Amino acid sequence: MLNSKMCDFIKDQALEFKEALQLQNRANNNKILCTQCGDLLRALGQNYSSAKVLKVLMSPKSNEMNKKILDFEHLLPMLRTVAKNKG
Repeated sequence: MLNSKMCDFIKDQALEFKEALQLQNRANNNKILCTQCGDLLRALGQNYSSAKVLKVLMSPKSNEMNKKILDFEHLLPMLRTVAKNKG
């Protein structure tokens, strides 16, 4: 069970992620293409190499990068992992 400080942190973190997603979201639907994930990570203060971005995305094939769409629910676990490894 999560204590209240942890719940507040998770809510704040999710809000930060959602705001960053909205900034990267060109179609105004809270979804981005895989190719935009690096920009999203940079908006959250990360400076990942292309190889590390691909690792975060679970190594999609090159032809999927411009087709695969990620929404907030799919991005949130990835972004939490990135945030946990930030420090």
